[in-house]
Amino acid sequence: ADGGMLDLCPTSRLPRVRAALDRGATRAGRNAAAVDVTLGLLVCVSDDLQAARTAAKAALAMYGALPFYNQLFQTSGFEQEAAAFSRGQAQAVSDRMVEELALFGPPAHCREQLATFRAAGIQLPIVRPVPVGDQPYALAVRKVIETFA
Repeated sequence: ADGGMLDLCPTSRLPRVRAALDRGATRAGRNAAAVDVTLGLLVCVSDDLQAARTAAKAALAMYGALPFYNQLFQTSGFEQEAAAFSRGQAQAVSDRMVEELALFGPPAHCREQLATFRAAGIQLPIVRPVPVGDQPYALAVRKVIETFA
């Protein structure tokens, strides 16, 4: 493999993931620094920080209802949130969870959040636009492109 492709991995877990990838590369006789890491990230761009946070939380709650992602959230340090999702409590997304798993808010804030993921070793972020409020999906895509272009 040329690298690792992660999805919804919190910043707090990235050092452990990177260490595991490095060990695997070393065992395979490869230069660990040559192993690229991608990460799928939800992105909610809006000048209304609270509306963007709300949209990101709603998207994370949808993922939390799915067994694979529920387990991923549980093993990523969000045990209480995952347990609540299993009980159908979609409002269980904590501020800590959304801050570690999504980019949201005004463009400058989203770029700052992305810099945190890059500093943690993500070479190729895979951004997934999420509409904020009644924003059409096409506008959400345009805002993401304008924010990171």
